[in-house]
Amino acid sequence: MTDRTKTEAAAPAEKPEPTDAERAEVRDYIARVKARGRRPLRFTMEHQPGKPVRLDQINVHPDVALFRMMNTLGTTSVDLADRLVSQILNATHLQPSSEPISESTLNAALGAVAGIAPRDETEAMLAAQMVGVHWIAMDLLSQVGATGNRILFNDAGNLAVKLLRTYTAQLEALKRYRSAGEQRVVVQHVNVTADQAAVQVQCHQVSWLSSPDCVRSAGVLCFMCRYVHGL
Repeated sequence: MTDRTKTEAAAPAEKPEPTDAERAEVRDYIARVKARGRRPLRFTMEHQPGKPVRLDQINVHPDVALFRMMNTLGTTSVDLADRLVSQILNATHLQPSSEPISESTLNAALGAVAGIAPRDETEAMLAAQMVGVHWIAMDLLSQVGATGNRILFNDAGNLAVKLLRTYTAQLEALKRYRSAGEQRVVVQHVNVTADQAAVQVQCHQVSWLSSPDCVRSAGVLCFMCRYVHGL
């Protein structure tokens, strides 16, 4: 092998440049981060034998840490924010108590809460519940896929289905809560054919006090019939 061959073999392969589509993905991510307005809430953990797990926020100034935690959870109460973080930690730690708590699991769960973006204490508590329900449901589904025991398969599967329905109900509750007080205007377009219009006119010409069966049979119930017959 010549020196030139050795040099070419030792040289690292050139790293390909991102495609235009991949660059667009990066721009979309940056725009989404800017739209949310704040960095995610993240913790490191310190495990000491016989002592509670110590949590410390990262990527934030110490004097701002509490404010970031309260903003992420949509509350002005330090006590509530601290309790919610503890509840989320316990709800998503699905390993035996002897196993250490996963730092990445907690941060992932807090990322989900931040994505829900609670605006007040009610939404914060609901968001924490939604995260807990999701975590347990997905753990049960993983048990269903890994077991050959039919009893465990049925039990875990049934409970997972109930939790998934609960999550959907929670999502609907959050949607209703956020839309409370908003006025909705529904515009409907009704197309009336010539035959249907003729039936309506004939109904009025016969008698306003007659039964509206004439128009019901044609699948049409006009405004005047509704008014006269109290329908």
